[in-house]
Amino acid sequence: MWHWHIFKADGHAALSANVAQSAHKFQINIVGFLLMTAIINDPMAINPGGIRHNGMNDHLASILGLENVYSIPEVPTSESYMRIGEIEKTTLAQFAYFVKETFNEEGIRIVGDLDKPVKKVAVLGGSGGNFAVQAKKLGCDCIITGEVKQNNAIDALEYNMGIIEVSHSVEALFKEYIKNMLSSQFANVEFILSKKDVNPFKCL
Repeated sequence: MWHWHIFKADGHAALSANVAQSAHKFQINIVGFLLMTAIINDPMAINPGGIRHNGMNDHLASILGLENVYSIPEVPTSESYMRIGEIEKTTLAQFAYFVKETFNEEGIRIVGDLDKPVKKVAVLGGSGGNFAVQAKKLGCDCIITGEVKQNNAIDALEYNMGIIEVSHSVEALFKEYIKNMLSSQFANVEFILSKKDVNPFKCL
């Protein structure tokens, strides 16, 4: 019996496998995911980076309850990380509180007018601050992402674009999805979710 532990390392999803018959241990990264899914003739079935439909950013959009979600461009490519969807019209502040609670974040950072109306939003779970202006030009009122640099924030202010910065920890919300997908394809393998918290930041 193989026991696979799903966790995060170096900002990316990975797997750690223990062979029950020996003490041998090894780790595989995203390449391992693709090799495993290639066995079932769908080498891109699992893509934590969010490029493929049903990837991480689709999952985050689903958790937030976004409607009419699509990628840019519609056909997944190496440039189609961002997902765009709609919510019931609210303010940036109210939506930020909702995101914080839904993602169970200790703290978030916000860029923009807190009273700004928000209807159309973009989601990019990794470091997506540099996509803020692009999202604005695509009609979005704000973008939710895991990392924003100061110059990205300044650009967003100039374009009246809202940013809700969560942490990279939201990527871990995809682990359960990966576990269920792998379990459905490999019945003789037990997949165990790691409970290790690798977020290096603390909120006071």
